[in-house]
Amino acid sequence: MKRLLIAPLILALSSPAFAGIPESLKPTKWMKIDEAWIIDTEDVELKGSKFRFYVERRATKDEVGERDYIASYVGKLRLRCSDFSSKIEVRYDNPPFGSYYQGGAWEKIRPDMMAYQLANYFCFLSGVEGYTREGEEEYVGLGIHMSSDQKTGNIVINRVIKDSPAAKSGVMQGDELISIDDWSMKGLGIDKALQLMKGEEGEKVSIVIQRTNELDKIKFSFKREKITIDEPDWVKKIIKTVQSKPVIEERTGRTNCDSPVWRNRPECFDY
Repeated sequence: MKRLLIAPLILALSSPAFAGIPESLKPTKWMKIDEAWIIDTEDVELKGSKFRFYVERRATKDEVGERDYIASYVGKLRLRCSDFSSKIEVRYDNPPFGSYYQGGAWEKIRPDMMAYQLANYFCFLSGVEGYTREGEEEYVGLGIHMSSDQKTGNIVINRVIKDSPAAKSGVMQGDELISIDDWSMKGLGIDKALQLMKGEEGEKVSIVIQRTNELDKIKFSFKREKITIDEPDWVKKIIKTVQSKPVIEERTGRTNCDSPVWRNRPECFDY
């Protein structure tokens, strides 16, 4: 799988038809999830209850430095809907012999993992009981999506919904959440933060954030509103991709593509 090099290619072209760009590099194939992640929306496999996605993880501006070698990679993200688990296999290039993938064991999906978002959007396609399509979502809140930094435990805002109370007030993606209604986030964890965000429509709530490169903390106050969220374009594209392919049963027999012995064999490459 080639790394995405869209920007310089587009600058070199005068035609909006993307003439000369390889199919694998067209912007309709690789789409942005957020500031850190992009995903191949066309090369997706569903076999039984298991998905295989190709993803690229790029270090964000506050991660560049000693963690860059960990935070940036290209690889396969595997999702197993039957037991809500996932694993990532990072691609390593070894010229002139080609590339190979290496990763860890399956682990239970947590809310701060990218696999959580993928399971939320796509596991309904697997036919595993209990999953439903998100589609258009409506809820009462501030329009903030959060995650927990695995190293520091800090709560970071990773998405702000357009036209939401948070967006209108100036809250930005990447802001670190310091407190909600005077509840300090230090040591509380993501579950408590999500609980404090919930409430009735029209209720007032205040948050304090720390912004990168800003010395002083910033306080915002607003009212909870009813928010409607449509599925992102990259989600719609992947659903269309999966639904256009024939149903593939899970592999049975002696082949074990979860094992290091089989992982990079041709019969397991797209598993």
